[in-house]
This record gives sequence, C-alpha cells and structure tokens, in this order.
Amino acid sequence: MINLIITEICGLVGQALNSGQKTIPMHIVPFEMAKEDMNNYQDSTDLSFRQSLKPAYDYFEQTWQVPAISVIDIK
Repeated sequence: MINLIITEICGLVGQALNSGQKTIPMHIVPFEMAKEDMNNYQDSTDLSFRQSLKPAYDYFEQTWQVPAISVIDIK
C-alpha cells in the first residue's frame, strides 16, 4: 500500500475508535488474487503461502463475508 492509503486507513480506524467501536477487523491480502494475478507469481519464493490464502480470498469475493480461518498445526 502506498502512504496515502495507509494514512486514510489510519484516519478511518481512529474515527471508528473515537466513536466507540471496540474492534476493527482488517483483512489484507498481498494482491488481487484472480487467476491471472496468481499466474504472475508462479516464480515467487512464497508461492505456496500465496496459494494457501487463495481459498479465503475466493470465498470473500463470492460471498462478501469473512471466512472463518484457524491454524491446525504449524511445524
């Protein structure tokens, strides 16, 4: 993100907190994950991580609801 967008996000979060909102859910993906965009990262060293984000991204794009995500095992 560029500084202008970060500044806008910070301002909106500040307004929400000052208005009494207790939490600010924020979900950020590294880039738009349409098939064409994913193809641009086939040589990326973190391709497997990016691919693991894709199902959640697709779910949100289809339903506009945040998917429930949990970590089962990290090794």
